[in-house]
Amino acid sequence: MGGSVDWNAVSLLVGGLGVGSLLTTALQTWMQRKADAKAKAFIEKRDCYLGVIETIKDSRLGAKPDRDTLVQYAYWKARAALVASPEVFRLAQLVSDTKGGTRENNEAHGNLLTEMRKDLGIDTRRLK
Repeated sequence: MGGSVDWNAVSLLVGGLGVGSLLTTALQTWMQRKADAKAKAFIEKRDCYLGVIETIKDSRLGAKPDRDTLVQYAYWKARAALVASPEVFRLAQLVSDTKGGTRENNEAHGNLLTEMRKDLGIDTRRLK
């Protein structure tokens, strides 16, 4: 009774600790990759939305948008088609299609900003 060691129990304990460590490491790696992908998606959408807003602003400055502004708008619209929610894309198109300064355009622009914030996971209550 005094000096006997149950080596089976010791090996199970050591093996269990090793498997537990491997599972913990795998879970941490998976969670980090998921967080990194979410952060990357946020940055991509944010940059796209800022580009769309910028080109809409630029297109409203002159009486008629120049070629460079139209090219930039087409570029940001294509990016938005890749990363934006369908509602953001629809509202951006509506803002573009309506005459600046009109009630319809101002309403669409406000809705666009709200929808962009919602899509980015940013609180929209402060806008109301």
